[in-house]
Amino acid sequence: MGNVKGVELREVTPSDVDRIYGWVIKPWYVNEFAGNAIPTPETHRAYFDNVFKSGACYLAVEYDGVHIGCAGVKYIENGHGEGWWYIGDESMRGRGIGSALIAQLVNYAELELGLSSMHAYVLETNIACRRALEKNDFVLGSDKFGKLKNVQSVRYDLDFALKHGKKCSSSA
Repeated sequence: MGNVKGVELREVTPSDVDRIYGWVIKPWYVNEFAGNAIPTPETHRAYFDNVFKSGACYLAVEYDGVHIGCAGVKYIENGHGEGWWYIGDESMRGRGIGSALIAQLVNYAELELGLSSMHAYVLETNIACRRALEKNDFVLGSDKFGKLKNVQSVRYDLDFALKHGKKCSSSA
């Protein structure tokens, strides 16, 4: 799937499930990212059984060959999808990996999924993620999009044609 600054994306496999569980039960994930539900080992495995059966776009993020997080594209419709990601290995944060991860996910969405645009939601207070989105040509949406844990979230959008410098022209 390509390599940008040591970051690789690959499909999640059953051997990744236990590692991911270790991330999604941590307070940072539950309190800041995913809501209030803490999965049990059984509900976590059942969730991934469904992921594997459905063929959902759920990717492992690797840095220098080590699985450090997850990413994907959801709500795919009419050539557009919503990107999501997280770096589960907290020791790998703050190294600029997020920008490379987003670049890889954009390439994957365009080249592998055939999308023409995507968006992402981010907490207004997550300045590092917002900068990473902007480095990857995402533009801030015009409205606020609700709150998670009493923190405002904002939407960023990316049109792949505009990213490549192509202008849309109206036909007569």
